[in-house]
Amino acid sequence: MNLKSINDGASRTAADLASSKSGLETSAGKKQQEIDAHYDTAKQDSSNDALRRGLARSSIIVNKLNALENNKA
Repeated sequence: MNLKSINDGASRTAADLASSKSGLETSAGKKQQEIDAHYDTAKQDSSNDALRRGLARSSIIVNKLNALENNKA
């Protein structure tokens, strides 16, 4: 093996890793958007439930929404 073939192999490997990293970052971004959407839905559902029960201004809903935010973080 000569130095040129080693450098070419290293370059290909680096390009493959960069491509793989890009794909994983895209996938992670999509997953994070899905998670955020689920938390937003849960928060909205909780707010709607509290409103329906007449608890819209209650500390119960505030605590529940805070718990959802903490879990999301």
